[in-house]
Amino acid sequence: HDDPDVRDQAARARATLTGLRRRHAADQELAAITTEAEQLEQRLAALRAREAELAPSKTAKGKRKAADYPAAEVRAWAKEQGIACPPVGRVPKAVVEAWRKATPAPAP
Repeated sequence: HDDPDVRDQAARARATLTGLRRRHAADQELAAITTEAEQLEQRLAALRAREAELAPSKTAKGKRKAADYPAAEVRAWAKEQGIACPPVGRVPKAVVEAWRKATPAPAP
């Protein structure tokens, strides 16, 4: 156009449109990033939940401490006394206590 004011306004309009296009593209990319981030967070939460299901419990019982009595001796004593005692596993506390009452403590 021959009028310099019109050319100046047209140039400003083009610059404004270019800026709006860039802002629109950035907004679209930002929306896509936000959506993808939300999807990844949901997937990560699902993976962590599954991991927690599969991983051994941190409060799971560990190895038991060694018995502070001779299990074979206590079982033999219980058998002699006619006291029921399982042949394997932990000796019941009541049997151990009865054995301790009936047996003198060894000297240190």
